Amino acid sequence: MVKIKLLLVGPVQSGKTHLANFLADAFEFSGDEYWPTKGARILEFDVRDINVNNRKDKVDVELWDVSGDRQYEGCWPAIQHEANGVLFVYSASRVERDARELEALYTSFVQQQGLRDSQCLVIAHQQGADPGHAGKLPGSSFATIPQVDANLDANTNQIRSDFNGYVSQVAGMVSEAREKAERDIVGK
Repeated sequence: MVKIKLLLVGPVQSGKTHLANFLADAFEFSGDEYWPTKGARILEFDVRDINVNNRKDKVDVELWDVSGDRQYEGCWPAIQHEANGVLFVYSASRVERDARELEALYTSFVQQQGLRDSQCLVIAHQQGADPGHAGKLPGSSFATIPQVDANLDANTNQIRSDFNGYVSQVAGMVSEAREKAERDIVGK
């Protein structure tokens, strides 16, 4: 089993909590009323039968649903500690506004933490029954990061598949790093 810590970040009201609940099968509905996340929420769940370095394994996921409100920026160092990956979520209906915010989040959560683009995924969260395609997020920071569309009213199987592929990739990196550290200890 491999354990990974993933951060779900994005602007206020971009759908992070809704997406986090779906991914963790933790449906906490409060009607259509918006309840902003205070600081961060941590969801822990397993993803089974994931291909990790050419073998089926279970991945223990710790998903941190991080508030998009800048008043919690002082909490970010504790949230970022030992993160293995970052999922950037933005509202497909507010691309221009969210793109600027995501650039700043990329600097804080990826560049300053020494993470690589291969440890990231961008999710265009779409609301409503129209499964249209959001297109690529503008900005040079996201040019090499995979980007997927997510509409929880229309394409849940695709969202789950995209997430599982991302988990497989990050878990593979974590597993390889752990194995290398173990080899270094025994001198092989």
